[in-house]
Amino acid sequence: MSKTTATSNQYICYNTGFSTPNIELNVARQDVIELITSASAPDNVLAKLFSYIQLLLRFKATKGIDHELTITTLNIAIAYEKMVLESMTVAYTAGRTDLWTTASDYLKRAIGILLFLKSTDWLHGDEELYQYLLRYTNEMGVLQQLSVVLVAITKLRSNLYKDSILDLDHSNDLTQNILSSNNITLYSRMCISALETMLAILGKHSSNTLPITIINSYNVDFIKVLIYLLVSLEQYEANNVGHAMGFLKLSRKYLTRSIMKTTDLQSSLDSIMVFDGHKKNLKAASLGKLKNVFKKEKTVDFNSTLKSLKVTFNKDNSNDPLRPLLFNVLNDLILPLFLLLSYRYEKTNQLYSFQEPIEDEDMLIRDLPKAIIMNLKSISWKISDQNELIEDTALSIGHDEYF
Repeated sequence: MSKTTATSNQYICYNTGFSTPNIELNVARQDVIELITSASAPDNVLAKLFSYIQLLLRFKATKGIDHELTITTLNIAIAYEKMVLESMTVAYTAGRTDLWTTASDYLKRAIGILLFLKSTDWLHGDEELYQYLLRYTNEMGVLQQLSVVLVAITKLRSNLYKDSILDLDHSNDLTQNILSSNNITLYSRMCISALETMLAILGKHSSNTLPITIINSYNVDFIKVLIYLLVSLEQYEANNVGHAMGFLKLSRKYLTRSIMKTTDLQSSLDSIMVFDGHKKNLKAASLGKLKNVFKKEKTVDFNSTLKSLKVTFNKDNSNDPLRPLLFNVLNDLILPLFLLLSYRYEKTNQLYSFQEPIEDEDMLIRDLPKAIIMNLKSISWKISDQNELIEDTALSIGHDEYF
């Protein structure tokens, strides 16, 4: 069997050697091929794929049909994934909370149909497609974990510019203004689980011809940045400012490895850390007056500087379907949060904590919380008595392990 390849839109190509048993099936097949090789909206592609698979099931005994069923089922999952990412992007950028639920439903359908395919005998020993199915199922599990975290951290955006966060009074609880300490721990553990799955996939599976997916070194760095930011907040809340600064430095390392240039990040830091008259005010103010100096004279500058930052992130490997959403998260959440914490930790340490930043990366990694295992949530699928692929909405499948 020839090596399976992908279209420019990341759908899986159909075998050119397949001979359709009747005209209706041939027309449906050509419609699908035309859509997956064009810029058609994923919901239109999905409708055609479902029409085609229902026809295929009527000719189950035909030679080569099982391979067609496999490719079509995988393409249905891919179409759902595209709809998931579109919904998540709009939900995040437009603040549409209803679309998080929509994305979750699409994702459950995608995972469910992949699990359904695994339960069939359609693959017939095709090791390449079987390995792709395993990897893709695990990737959808990662996406499910990330979607939960992204829903939660969208709450950060509305709090990033509040004056209370910029108040240098140590009694002011930074994490309560962002997320509760318990939630930070939960979300960091979920991110660590997603990271471990991503690293395992990168170590076990590789393909130069099947669709580009969300598991790549760029997104691994993004997850690491998010983990270290969240864990730094945990450490800060526990008054471990040295650890907090160390984890923040780790997040900087991965921000500048593949996501953005070191010079761009330093320029952003400089714009936050340096204000007109800042040093003079620091020298002139007593400790008791210093907090008022920052609150009165610096908050407006800080907020306006954060809001005016326009950073260009590296765009290599831009066919990654998760990249547009990550660009948005990086630009209006991750980078501002990194800059805010850099400012807050440095000033807190200068005025109150006097702790040495932890520089030993191995020590910091050992202090990371343990990963939390999230069950895969899915909508089950089945072949009906009428020989049609349908949702089995009465069933919900959960799996404790990805591999």
